[in-house]
Amino acid sequence: HLIKKRNIKDLCTEIIKSIDRGSPVIISADCYYLKYRADTYKKLHSLHYILVYGYDLGKKTFIINDHAYMNSYLYSEGEVPFKLIEAAFDSYIKRLKKNPDFDLLKFKKVKLQENAEPIDFLSEIRKHENKLAESKKALEKCRRIM
Repeated sequence: HLIKKRNIKDLCTEIIKSIDRGSPVIISADCYYLKYRADTYKKLHSLHYILVYGYDLGKKTFIINDHAYMNSYLYSEGEVPFKLIEAAFDSYIKRLKKNPDFDLLKFKKVKLQENAEPIDFLSEIRKHENKLAESKKALEKCRRIM
């Protein structure tokens, strides 16, 4: 639930204050500016949320937990420069003001291929078993920090 809503003048300072109080932050971001998101970086403006739960003032980076591409179930910890978080957040806010539908999901009809094979989800999960275990560990680490 929403605790407080207000305009933010210095995003990085507000995130740091919140983390210092023991409250991690989930920020809105435009994926277009997230360099670690190869599927969207400089290709697609899209809504995204990032969990920020630590920082390194010396490196000017935030410690985040996020997935590397759309519809991924693999999460990992990463470091993201303050400036990148600011750019992604600012772009999200600007786009939302111009287009209130920016944060809505959009669906489009996809034509099925004629000889398409059904996906065996169980074998897909088994194929990524090690990465899923790493993802689970990263998410558990976040839970312990929070």
